[in-house]
Amino acid sequence: MTSIEFDDVQGIILRGYKELVSARFLLFGVADGEAVRNWLATLSITPAADREHETAVNLALTWDGLAALGVPQSDLDGFAVELREGMSKDAQRQRALGDVGKHAPEQWQWGGPSQALHGVILLYATTKAKLDDLESRLFEDRRTGLSVLRRLETRALQDGPGLKRYWFREHFGFRDGVAQPRIAFRSITAEDQRRGVLRRAGEGNTVMPGEFLFGYTNEYGKEPEGVPERLRRNGSFLVFRQIEQDVCGFWQFVREKARELDVSPILLASKMVGRWPNGAPLVRALREETAGLEQFDAFGYADTDADGHACPFGAHIRRANPRDALVPGVNESVKITKTHRLIRRGRSYGEPIHDPLDPSLFLPKLDSLLSGPAGERGLHFLCFNTSIIASSNSCSKRGSTAANSWEGTMAAIP
Repeated sequence: MTSIEFDDVQGIILRGYKELVSARFLLFGVADGEAVRNWLATLSITPAADREHETAVNLALTWDGLAALGVPQSDLDGFAVELREGMSKDAQRQRALGDVGKHAPEQWQWGGPSQALHGVILLYATTKAKLDDLESRLFEDRRTGLSVLRRLETRALQDGPGLKRYWFREHFGFRDGVAQPRIAFRSITAEDQRRGVLRRAGEGNTVMPGEFLFGYTNEYGKEPEGVPERLRRNGSFLVFRQIEQDVCGFWQFVREKARELDVSPILLASKMVGRWPNGAPLVRALREETAGLEQFDAFGYADTDADGHACPFGAHIRRANPRDALVPGVNESVKITKTHRLIRRGRSYGEPIHDPLDPSLFLPKLDSLLSGPAGERGLHFLCFNTSIIASSNSCSKRGSTAANSWEGTMAAIP
């Protein structure tokens, strides 16, 4: 196994910051390349080695942003074509991702072809007050040379009082962030593996670091390409999509179809997702939302659900991670699936339609909620890996529409 240089990897990739429940994403453009370079040289990026913190700052740059900062053309040409083109420039990718018609890039609020975004500053803190103070301190020097084009606020949808502190749901009412790959690496201390993608797991869910970090061996036994050699060490690609969620529209649809099928709407929605709202996987909790399985992720499909009767083949979690049932042969399936894994770091935004976000509690009130105050809500989807095309192939959508999108690279810490 390989040792990971934690002090040179940006913290969001490996740590996730669940304890930092307040977050804000600043999309920016480069107005003065030299001034931005000088400012970035003083910016304190939070590394993965920093485990105890009340705030965190991370940074990603688009291909256009790298060009605006003066990266030589010879290096720019060495980046993967998916990064160079972005999501808004390739018609085939737009069709594959559903970015057509009223959801076409020309209709996006940001990230479309008419607005060149150069990067994003990812800010995290334990409270909103500390988040505001962190942003103020970052921009005390007005000569940053960058222009903040949009501030994207987030909302932590914690899973109700008395439950695990860092369990969260998304707006449809399902527990989120349960399934993540684990990274194979040589640990120096037990502290290195205490949480998140660094915890130990079974072979089927343990993935080589080169699938997520440049400069390390991937599942093909090679170092990933797509970034110039002198810039790649300890960096990663970030795919960022703002996905709007029509929560009431989703549950109206589910309720209507459930009546036609004479089944519970929560069961039908869970079949679409692959897990019950509390997080329990259908392959282990076939008929009811079983307590104690909320975070359970050590399962496959080949032996227990090869025909998709428990978790349908079209369910969100089975499409995103087929585990051991992608192709005939468990070992071959796991081998292929490992080359398409993502580290997900998304955050919700907007007010929830109900508190707590439990479908069993808000579904009886759905008609009254339909007439309630309107508001935008959804998910800021962020994922990391070293192959943007692999992440595009792995992302399945669940009753949502992409509002905005862009792709960038997480540079290694200077």
